[in-house]
Amino acid sequence: MDTRVAAVDDFLREGGTVRWGGYELQVFHTPGHTPGSVSLYLPVHTITGASSEVAGSHRGGKPSAVVERATGGRLLAGDTLFAGSIGRTDLWGGSLDAILRSIREKLLALPDETRVFPGHGPITTIGRERDTNPFIQPHFRMH
Repeated sequence: MDTRVAAVDDFLREGGTVRWGGYELQVFHTPGHTPGSVSLYLPVHTITGASSEVAGSHRGGKPSAVVERATGGRLLAGDTLFAGSIGRTDLWGGSLDAILRSIREKLLALPDETRVFPGHGPITTIGRERDTNPFIQPHFRMH
């Protein structure tokens, strides 16, 4: 059994980034589920390829040109925001007030078309959650 521990290069911090390949994710500190919870946001993803691959059109069976198409942002929400729900706050360090503040101040500030990839369950969007999630509706009160 290998008992070596990997060295930590740096910690994830609010406003920091995580980079790999051509991607750069923004780090949002979203406490509530746990004190150290983070969500990772990819503002816009650009697809590069032949126009027949990207736009679905071609001439004479051959791609016509290389084009780029921007798609909406992506949010890796972890256990902060789910489709129709929020993360648990009843474990050590959890806080209902903190998770609701994280969602309202940071996640709901993102564009409505942002696709949300939660730690569990189906993919959703910021707009859908803003409109339908009972935990973030105006009538839901923090204790």
